[in-house]
Amino acid sequence: MAAKTKKSKWPIVLSVLIPLLAVLTVVILFIGPLFGLHVGDQVREVFQTERTEDGSSYQQQFTEMEQEVVELQALLQEATNELVVREAEMNELQAQLDDATNSETNEEVLTQGTVQEMATGLEAVLKTYEEMSPKRAAALIDEMNEEEAYIHISSMKEQLRGSVIARLPAEKGATFLERLAQEGR
Repeated sequence: MAAKTKKSKWPIVLSVLIPLLAVLTVVILFIGPLFGLHVGDQVREVFQTERTEDGSSYQQQFTEMEQEVVELQALLQEATNELVVREAEMNELQAQLDDATNSETNEEVLTQGTVQEMATGLEAVLKTYEEMSPKRAAALIDEMNEEEAYIHISSMKEQLRGSVIARLPAEKGATFLERLAQEGR
């Protein structure tokens, strides 16, 4: 009879233990969060894979986004490198521009000095023309290049200018008179 009692205890134990485990599981999953136990969320994450509208898993989307971030970082690095190269080119061009500007400024200073020297020299030459005969002055001017000769003629006093132009070859004299008229001298 003792053997029969042992057999009868197992169904009773199982019939009490299984409902007790079920009640305990329900309490942990549904009432546990009220007391700070979030076991249900962790269990759901393990057993459930959420799907997006297109049917792919969030993990797959996350992986794709990570790949896109890596590609964007590579593009950003390329753009940064290109920017560095462009900045170097810009600095080089700026240096060349500064050199050219300094060079032009130096040339202007030299040119201004040269103009002043030429003006002083021209005044001396004009005094020399006044002291020589118009025929001799015309002969000297006829030997100069046209631009330099014009500068000398245009700088002379009107009376001397007329005498010198009258003694120049006709074509050259006409050219000088035409330019003087255009400039209003």
